[in-house]
Amino acid sequence: MPDTMHTNTSFQLLARGYIDESGDALCARMGDLTFTSHCQPVVSPALMRVVGVAARLVIHRGETLLDARTLFPQLAPRSCADIDRLALALHARSAARHGDSGWIFLPVQAQTIRQRLFTAAEAEAELAAIGIAPARIVLEIDDSSLLGDDEIGAFVEEYRAAGFRIALDDFGAGQSNFGRVLALHPDIVRLAPSLVQDAAASPRAARLFPHMVTLLRESGSLVLVNGVDSDAAAQLAIDADAELLQGHWFGGADEQLPAAETVRARAEALLRPQRQHADRRELRLRSRFMAVWNAYRDGRTLTEIVGEI
Repeated sequence: MPDTMHTNTSFQLLARGYIDESGDALCARMGDLTFTSHCQPVVSPALMRVVGVAARLVIHRGETLLDARTLFPQLAPRSCADIDRLALALHARSAARHGDSGWIFLPVQAQTIRQRLFTAAEAEAELAAIGIAPARIVLEIDDSSLLGDDEIGAFVEEYRAAGFRIALDDFGAGQSNFGRVLALHPDIVRLAPSLVQDAAASPRAARLFPHMVTLLRESGSLVLVNGVDSDAAAQLAIDADAELLQGHWFGGADEQLPAAETVRARAEALLRPQRQHADRRELRLRSRFMAVWNAYRDGRTLTEIVGEI
């Protein structure tokens, strides 16, 4: 398909100018394409609340829903960069309607990274027009893409210097490796959904899953478990001590975030078994201490007491 999305070689105004705010739902129009912003909550089980949103574009041509994974490879690099710029403005404006929902996770197309057609300075200008700091934006780099480490490294260096946060997305799919994690030092590593879903279905995968989370965490990154769509997957993520969770178990990808009470109740349900285990362990330790203390108070020596424990 020829790239007929628009005729301008670059934006003649801030991308925010392409956003239609007249209706209940925000949308943006460019050429014959219409874009809307959908988001899925990113939850911190420790804080028991939403700490960010994973934003995704929903794209229509007329009444036809388009698959972004099919569309983007057909577009020229300039068009991909312009859509990424438009997505930044649209998602940020949509998130602003929800109030301070924390981080805004935004995917960046491989062509945008390779061609460097959307600069950090342009991104800062888009955000300044909306009143959102770069530190709230988490730029997602797909780890399964065919980009080279040098290409990704240059992009990360530029945007990190401007205050943006970096996430390595879809880790565990394709040619993922820990070497890239160590080289890029991403703030967040989002696991491919298949990892936790396989662990929920396979005892062997379940045994390996927490070790992967631990390795990533010890590398200095927060771990986001994506694909938390069932009770089993949610509990596996909690038991692995992952800092962040995303999936339909907490809320779908749509225009509205779940109520804070709903998220808190779900997080509390996940943490309850861990707390019960900790309470039982504390009770056992307290019981042992009291037995030792009572024996010592009755005049027995510590050597005698320790020999019986």
